[in-house]
Amino acid sequence: WHANGAIGLGSVVGLIGAGIVLSLASAGLSVLLAGIGVVLVAAAIEAARVVARVERWRVFAGETIRPPAHPYRPLRGAGFVAMLRAEFMDESRWRDVVYTVINLPLAVIEFVVVLAVWSIAMFLLTTPIWYDVPAAPLLDLGPLSGHDLPLAALRALAGLALLPVAASLSQLVIALHRGVVAGLLCTSEARELRRQV
Repeated sequence: WHANGAIGLGSVVGLIGAGIVLSLASAGLSVLLAGIGVVLVAAAIEAARVVARVERWRVFAGETIRPPAHPYRPLRGAGFVAMLRAEFMDESRWRDVVYTVINLPLAVIEFVVVLAVWSIAMFLLTTPIWYDVPAAPLLDLGPLSGHDLPLAALRALAGLALLPVAASLSQLVIALHRGVVAGLLCTSEARELRRQV
């Protein structure tokens, strides 16, 4: 259920996050020469950082072991130029931006695939309730059409057999997404040692 909840929430986070980041970035790039564009692009980068924090929480929900977030350069400095340098020269912040952009299509594909398999399983499992009642409208179910008891039982059994497949698919999809998040938004001991060196 953690996997299904994370996948369902992922499409919402992906849509809102990519919308905000891409809107701020495009607005900033369009008025870059006016000076305010730099601030808008920096705001887009910081919005991607917020999306990254939400995504690390979302994909590792229910897990006991969570990889640590990658380190960010502090924005403290001698002045505005030092802050901008830290903002625009930080690899971790740019990883957040890249993830935010690729997360939207990934989250939508994941949601559609998982929803389709769960829908087929629930459709077949519940057909004896809504398809085999006497007043049910005729619906062509292909080789599973018919209202006799063996076909109704076969449809219900097929739906029951698909439930663990749908649950396993949800876990597989979120495990793959965890790999993307761990690669882009988290750090490992080896990567942290390389950064310190």
